[in-house]
Amino acid sequence: MRGSGALVHDVRFAARMLRRSPGFAATVILISAIGIGGVAVMFTVLWGVVLRPLPFGDPGRLVWAEATTTAGRPNSVSAMDYFDYRDQCNAFESLAARRT
Repeated sequence: MRGSGALVHDVRFAARMLRRSPGFAATVILISAIGIGGVAVMFTVLWGVVLRPLPFGDPGRLVWAEATTTAGRPNSVSAMDYFDYRDQCNAFESLAARRT
């Protein structure tokens, strides 16, 4: 047998074997469903974290700024300082803050 005839023969044979052992068939279906679901979840996470483009018009123009102490260690910026930066800085199109 060649071509699609062999494929039909193989599918019929596989169906007969799965009907003979329903426990094995249920296990195979369950494991396949878990595997497909896991791949879908991983792709969704990968898309959301790594592959999806940033929601900005020109992400190459984004700047990350943080305050440092005189010793060069990272320091937090107070809300009042942020408001001063936002209101008085004209070097940037807009300013945003985040809380960690």
